[in-house]
Amino acid sequence: MSSSPGILPPLHALRAFEAVGRLGAVKDAALELFVTQSAISHQLRQLETTLGVKLFERRGRSLALTSAGREYFSAVVQALALIRDRTTSLINNRERDTVTVSTLPSFGINWLIPRLALFRTKRPGINVHLKYFIMGDAPPNDAADLRVRYGDGNWLGYECRKLLQTSLVVVCNPNYIKGEKPIQNAEDLRKFVLIHDENLNYWRTWFREMDVENEYLGAELIFQDQHMVISAALAGQGIALCRSALIAPDIAEGRLIKLFDHTIDEENSYYLCWRDDFPLSPAAKLFRDWLLESALFTFQADRQ
Repeated sequence: MSSSPGILPPLHALRAFEAVGRLGAVKDAALELFVTQSAISHQLRQLETTLGVKLFERRGRSLALTSAGREYFSAVVQALALIRDRTTSLINNRERDTVTVSTLPSFGINWLIPRLALFRTKRPGINVHLKYFIMGDAPPNDAADLRVRYGDGNWLGYECRKLLQTSLVVVCNPNYIKGEKPIQNAEDLRKFVLIHDENLNYWRTWFREMDVENEYLGAELIFQDQHMVISAALAGQGIALCRSALIAPDIAEGRLIKLFDHTIDEENSYYLCWRDDFPLSPAAKLFRDWLLESALFTFQADRQ
């Protein structure tokens, strides 16, 4: 059988009562609670009216608790302390609902961040903390729950799942070739600036597969990672070899155009990794599952 909720005074009145009972003066309570003295006095009168008992008696310039007031004060102090403790606990627990993800800038900026709103819509109670590292650096020794890495998927101490199998496609900002003679074949690219990352073999491989001698590639811009390559292409700095999965929205919306159908399949891929000796939190598991599902959807969309 459920019990009646009974009478519950307003929280602001209870806070005013506790402050005056503890400090012994309306003025001091008003200063602590950042309200006026008249507001404190009004809340005390309302509380006494609700309870039907006198809680304070005046002693000179101070207020002292009556017998009933002392009894009620003890209960209110305990109740407010319990509320305060539980509130602090909930806030601290919220930190446990934060998933930290360490990612390469190329994947984080070009693929993950544009999709984060979808996860936030599904799981609004989970905070996401993104960190980045540069490929080629030592494996990050951080407190990340999940790590997005690029390679063959074999990293000691980690369980890894493939996110994206990548291929390279030749693209540029349409304005970059505006006014130029139409590009008819791969040989025509020699007169343009070619953009690539620090793996110089990609362009050479692409030209070789297109039956073009490639001892001299022409003018080049070389960047450390794919994010910078993509940014340079978007800025109209030249013609770039970019990972198709990272630029699909740019191609769909016309910010980049694909110049040739021929692509280069990369041996390595993006992988989602987590330590195999440390259990994932519930929040991290939810984010992991969502990320793998989103990557699968991207893969299926690319094949259509």
